[in-house]
Amino acid sequence: MSGKSILKPLRMIHCACEVLDLEKSRRLYEEVLGLEVVTTGPKTLELKLNSQMTIHVVETGETRKPDKHGSHMGFDVETWDQVDAARAKLFELKEEYEIKTISKTKHGHGNYSFFFIDRDGNHWEILDNPKGGYTWRFEQGGDLQRPFLPNNSDVEYWRELVDPDTNEMKPAR
Repeated sequence: MSGKSILKPLRMIHCACEVLDLEKSRRLYEEVLGLEVVTTGPKTLELKLNSQMTIHVVETGETRKPDKHGSHMGFDVETWDQVDAARAKLFELKEEYEIKTISKTKHGHGNYSFFFIDRDGNHWEILDNPKGGYTWRFEQGGDLQRPFLPNNSDVEYWRELVDPDTNEMKPAR
């Protein structure tokens, strides 16, 4: 809650990731992920998709040290079928876009998802979510009482609270 914070920021607006070669990575962002891309300098890009949130991309020319999640970016789709279709498509594109790893699908953190690791070691996650993504976690009225699940004891899974026609969370009861 920014109202109670010392600095009082308005919103989270960007994160960053590193790449080895800006132009090679740009192809993945535009052609595969469908991101809007703006060149902001000789070694930097800015990315966005249907949001004010942006990803600042910096060409370092250096291989990153391996870590568990590297730079991690998540992209919502509406259904499990869309998660599976995205994963299948990435297998077709793996060599062309120098994708290092495509994980198995999993049911983690309340979502159905998988991730892939790009040529630069960045993790890109594709997961099912309602419209608004994880904002329902903030809109339900407090901290999660059950990890990654709604604070509604009548349901076992957040998807039960989503209108199937609109993919929006139903109003709280």
